[in-house]
Amino acid sequence: MSKATYVVDSEYGDEDEISVLRLGVPGDQQQIDEYMLVSSIFIDLDGRFYFGQEARDRSVESTDAGGHACVDNIKRWLSEGNIFAPVETDADPGEHGLKYSDLVLAYLTFLTWTINEALPEVVNGEVPANFSRRFALPNLSRAGNYNVSDLLAKSLGKAQVLSDTFRSDLQGSMGIDVGQFMDAARRLDERGLRYGWIKESLSEPVGVAGSIVSWQNTINSLVLVVDIGAGTTDLSLYRLLVGKPDPDTGVRRSQSREASNAARAITDAGNYLDKLLLAYLLSKGEISLEHPNWMNIRHDLNRKIRDFKERLFNDQYLFAVLRDGTEIEVTLQEFLALEGVKEFTAAIEHAMIGVMESVDSTFVDWVRSDATRFLTVILTGGGASLPMIQQLAEKNITVHGKDLRVERGKPIPPWLEKDYPDLVDIYPRIAVSLGGARKQLITEGDALDSTAGGSHGSRTLERNQTSGL
Repeated sequence: MSKATYVVDSEYGDEDEISVLRLGVPGDQQQIDEYMLVSSIFIDLDGRFYFGQEARDRSVESTDAGGHACVDNIKRWLSEGNIFAPVETDADPGEHGLKYSDLVLAYLTFLTWTINEALPEVVNGEVPANFSRRFALPNLSRAGNYNVSDLLAKSLGKAQVLSDTFRSDLQGSMGIDVGQFMDAARRLDERGLRYGWIKESLSEPVGVAGSIVSWQNTINSLVLVVDIGAGTTDLSLYRLLVGKPDPDTGVRRSQSREASNAARAITDAGNYLDKLLLAYLLSKGEISLEHPNWMNIRHDLNRKIRDFKERLFNDQYLFAVLRDGTEIEVTLQEFLALEGVKEFTAAIEHAMIGVMESVDSTFVDWVRSDATRFLTVILTGGGASLPMIQQLAEKNITVHGKDLRVERGKPIPPWLEKDYPDLVDIYPRIAVSLGGARKQLITEGDALDSTAGGSHGSRTLERNQTSGL
């Protein structure tokens, strides 16, 4: 599910004008979600790209007729390191010789078109097509991050031109001819254009942290962000500090920084639980490869599995009917007891401890030096409401043999609850987009090596003995 937030920075830097764009409206899927866009792409037998929920609907019709499938969760190809792999034939029936990077570009074209269509609803006057943009990435390895960031920046730039080029096709839900699209993309590459409006990338946890900080409040905290997305769970540690207003100017100074060596990503995430539940339902229904309708049953279940998972966690019970009429009952308790689910929970807890053991020991010492302090754990992403994940944010951890007090952070930042109550319900899913678009209060490029002073030092931040707040 793709999200986008448009922010107009305040002239004085103390307030933002924030609009989470309703991408689902131009994407013609507002019955599913107004703000979040289904990130799927489908190529039909006539060689045309279709996107979003329409891609999934057409894929169902195609599969019913013995056809092929759509590609879901476009972002996974960025995080799994196979972005330049050829598209499998069951997703490219015309054998166009596509790579997954081509599918990413095509989807970004659709996403960019929905952004352009949604902007007039929230902006008075005309917005130039080349307004500045940031984009968020998982905490990939440094080498992988640079490579993917560069690819994504160029693709987002090209997507703006391509979305203008194929605007009438997208508006009419006619799909885009694959051959024409690839030819247009090739000609763009030949022209060697530069897309200066595509600005910096940022990690997803930095986006989350940016959504927490407010210029309206004095903050002095150590925060561990755990962002459980579909493809990856991203973690990082932040020292958040916004000072008191200057008595003369009223301006607050921020020294909020990411801790050095804190960023990491693991592939245990929402998709992993989807696969576990899918396999468990097939097993309980005794649907195996030998079943005559195996492919159709599995594909139909794969389309519904995320909804099934949410129902299971919300209601603590799931009654599912498979495509062949097989009825299955699952309780949340029995699903949480599966070894794979236990391993998923253990992997995230291990990653949390790993972050704290990778940073300088002064971060742990800072928390332990004052009985009123604790490590704040902020949960965001589609998996933030999972009960076993919430429990991880509410129990202490041991770091290098030292007990560290942990408390779960407020699920909704107080400033957002006060100023934007209409965004409260969707905040866990839009936190990255919202924080990433705001004026940067937190930066990745100047990470903190340690906190200032010893265990009994003053509450300040510094990277060395001569700089700090």
